[in-house]
Amino acid sequence: MSSFRLSDFSINHFDGLPDELLAEIFSHCTHEPRALTPASAIPHAAQRQLRTLSVITSVCSRWRNSAVGTSMLWTWIVVTSQILEKSDVGRSIIEAFIGRSRNRLIQIALFPPLDITSGPDAFMRVYEALIPQLHRCSSFWCFQLGNALTPLIFPLYGPMPRLTDLVLMGDVDISPVTVFTEPSSLTELRDATITGVPIAPIPNNPIEWLTLSINETSPTWTLPLIASSVKAINLVLKDGDMLGDFPNTHVSLPNLKILHQNQFTVSPFLNAPAMDELHWTSCWLGAHRLGREAMFPHSCLSPSSTCTALSHTTGSIPH
Repeated sequence: MSSFRLSDFSINHFDGLPDELLAEIFSHCTHEPRALTPASAIPHAAQRQLRTLSVITSVCSRWRNSAVGTSMLWTWIVVTSQILEKSDVGRSIIEAFIGRSRNRLIQIALFPPLDITSGPDAFMRVYEALIPQLHRCSSFWCFQLGNALTPLIFPLYGPMPRLTDLVLMGDVDISPVTVFTEPSSLTELRDATITGVPIAPIPNNPIEWLTLSINETSPTWTLPLIASSVKAINLVLKDGDMLGDFPNTHVSLPNLKILHQNQFTVSPFLNAPAMDELHWTSCWLGAHRLGREAMFPHSCLSPSSTCTALSHTTGSIPH
């Protein structure tokens, strides 16, 4: 097999993985023969998504090397839903990263997005491939890269005491989005997908910070929330006037903060340096969904501070 390095696509985080695993990833991502290597042979849509991921990676790396980012190391894991359905291959990819890394934060990007038409059984196979490794993660990030209007459904189980944040970025057009706190089994979660889009924190280890990036929604869109553990939700919306719809939103949490796309609050529970940076990064990724890069002053990271998040642009996302 010819050499296959993701560094060819400016994503050097993957350099060092076995060539056969990398080729396997891209044979699924591109729907091309496994031996495919030249960038010119990658379909245009895949190239665009790779460039987008490269920009996100570059910004995260810049923060990592800055004064405010020294406490955090980053690892990106890009997997496809097709690969994760082959649980042995999916585990091999994840173990290759976790096994050679001391990183405190593991970020998993689903590329391309999960397809709801695959049915609940396909989702269960994805979970089963990921769950055994998640106890190594201090936070679990999932990014839906692409334009598919598919929900992201990830139940998290097991002893993960450090897992306090779940960040979901991508195209979310599904109504309603429901947050469950105590799914007792995979069967219960599978049944729940029939009536809504469950986002399931692990039992007894609540998710406190939830970022939802909303690309398009209708005026009748609602967000019922039944997770008492969620303290703040950063809703990154495409249109500023969307806030006019929120009086009709059913929110059962008295202490919940609904945050506008142009303003965010660093809540008091985000008091560790790693959590500050995590919040900072999640806000940038929200800005990315609006097609621009936002760089925030360090004062925005202090507990309980409020600042304008997307008021200026320092760069652009390649298209």
